Amino acid sequence: MRLRAVVSETCPEHMPELDLALNTGLRLGELFGLVWENVNRARRVLPVPRTKNGETRHVPLNGPALAALAELRKRDDETGPVIRNADGGALTGPLGLSPPLEMQRFGNSLGIASATPLPAA
Repeated sequence: MRLRAVVSETCPEHMPELDLALNTGLRLGELFGLVWENVNRARRVLPVPRTKNGETRHVPLNGPALAALAELRKRDDETGPVIRNADGGALTGPLGLSPPLEMQRFGNSLGIASATPLPAA
């Protein structure tokens, strides 16, 4: 997979985030909005309280998703955002863009453009 190779080569510290995204199918806004208080590793499920349809949905967690969460858990105290910026705070782009737009910009800079434009979160 080209995306995995590029992330592994350019920013290997973000492989857990990629693995979590690939193994849950979460939308970018859902992924970046995850908080540890909603993660239920014991039941192997991730409740997503704010979907684009306004309904809660429950995403099953497979082995690779749980492993990615275990790696992410090593970085903080298991409160607040699951995915954080380099300073340990909530993820926001340097230009004040939403995380999905920042991801699109990052992908474009690596030559991996999305098939469709990402919606603003």
